[in-house]
Amino acid sequence: MGNLVKYCIFLLLLPSYLGAQNGHWPREIEGYGPLEGIFRANVDSFARVGADPQRFRLQVIYTQIDRDAQNVPSFRHYGYRVDTTEYFYPASLVKLPVAALCLEKLNLLNRPGINRETLMRVDAENPCEIPSWGAKRVPESVGQYIRKIFLVSDNDAFNRLFEFVGRRHLNERLWALGYTSARIGNRFSKCSTAQNQYSQGVSFLNSQGQILLQQKGESDPTPLTNPFGKVYLGEAHEDPEGKIVPIPFDFTGSNFVSLWDFHRLLMSIIFPESVPESRRMVLTDDDLKFLRTYMSMLPQECSNPVYDPEKYFQCYVKYLMFGRKEKASVPESIRIFNKVGLSHGFVSDVAYVADYENKVEFFLSAVVYVNDNQTVNDGTYEYEEVGFPFMKNLGQAVYTYELNRTKTNLPDFTGLRDGE
Repeated sequence: MGNLVKYCIFLLLLPSYLGAQNGHWPREIEGYGPLEGIFRANVDSFARVGADPQRFRLQVIYTQIDRDAQNVPSFRHYGYRVDTTEYFYPASLVKLPVAALCLEKLNLLNRPGINRETLMRVDAENPCEIPSWGAKRVPESVGQYIRKIFLVSDNDAFNRLFEFVGRRHLNERLWALGYTSARIGNRFSKCSTAQNQYSQGVSFLNSQGQILLQQKGESDPTPLTNPFGKVYLGEAHEDPEGKIVPIPFDFTGSNFVSLWDFHRLLMSIIFPESVPESRRMVLTDDDLKFLRTYMSMLPQECSNPVYDPEKYFQCYVKYLMFGRKEKASVPESIRIFNKVGLSHGFVSDVAYVADYENKVEFFLSAVVYVNDNQTVNDGTYEYEEVGFPFMKNLGQAVYTYELNRTKTNLPDFTGLRDGE
């Protein structure tokens, strides 16, 4: 049976699936809502993934935004296959909460002369890490690392911020804020489990190189395994020596945050009032503007750091709507405030899309798993053939729906435009 036929059968049965959702469907999500019509109107675009959404471990969250006469937003959440217990490898999505929590930690430290642009030196006490200084390397700042995280999803920048925020504080703070699915315990490096449990020392320096503050390294023996038990994916995996092992890959100790928690976290940065005050990070208006600015900025728009436009093209980290196409260009009126993830066959994007000219805005988050040979860690995934096209088609389909949706009050983007 072809993919298109299977997908048409799926569309016929779609309404009946809603009643079958399990207890891990977030209560705030009302159902499929407009997604059903969007899927039906774009049969060709979604046929392959829609023919077997379980195999592709597909999850989609779409939030509609309506404004009142005073421009205050209200939200309605819709989803497809949203399951807070279904594992997906978040990859670089975890950089979003780490970046925000580093800014919060600076506020909580409240030390004169220490801010997001103060030089930060990380000492390499673990043999799996290299120092952030020496051997032609110079210390950078929290702010510069955050820029790199959002502009090109830099892994080294994440590792430096991981040291500063600290493994224990990172997770305990996310849990306290209500993101209870979070388990972020690993750097993007070849560190062992024991090495990842140790956060290295960090020093803040003035322009003369004098130390303003030293933060000692600390150990966090808390086991950060998946909150829902053992997780094995695939039928085989490639080991560190490059050999194919005919057993599933063990993701139990890998990083994890549910797609719904990522979605809510992004909402709290774009619209802080969307969450109770007790569950907001301690961020200033300037912090929020900084995060929004670099979330939405394209690599070639940044003057520091400077990126090669041939390697880091406009849509390098804009999967939804543009699918990471090298030749695609983002219209000047559209800003996408987002963070993406890409690894082990998982393609993910958590985004707030705003079209200033056409007065369109919405949140859209999605993850899809593309691993036809069911072998994890072999580098053979269908990103170009399936993953990126699906993300592009999904984003464009929701955007088109929003473009034609009747709104009583059009949004005023003044605050966001200031963040450009």
